[in-house]
Amino acid sequence: MSDFQIHLLPGARKYLKSLKKNKHLRNKFQIVIDELRKNPFLGEEKKGDLAGVFTIDFTYNKTVYELAYFIVQKQDGQYIFVILAGTRDKLL
Repeated sequence: MSDFQIHLLPGARKYLKSLKKNKHLRNKFQIVIDELRKNPFLGEEKKGDLAGVFTIDFTYNKTVYELAYFIVQKQDGQYIFVILAGTRDKLL
């Protein structure tokens, strides 16, 4: 199985871009994204209206952060679209 291609949607791109001064947190997000590239099913799938959306949480500096994403598998490739990134309380 080949690695999935990651695409950041505007909300996630904007949040991650805002982290340029906090290199440690940005690196933590990058580590999580790299793990998802290899195994996108590490996250937990939502239920109900959000079925098909996965989330993965991690803690940094006593704050819980989350990535929300969905997976698309086609004949021409495998993709992960990151919908949102940020602190867990801001995503709810």
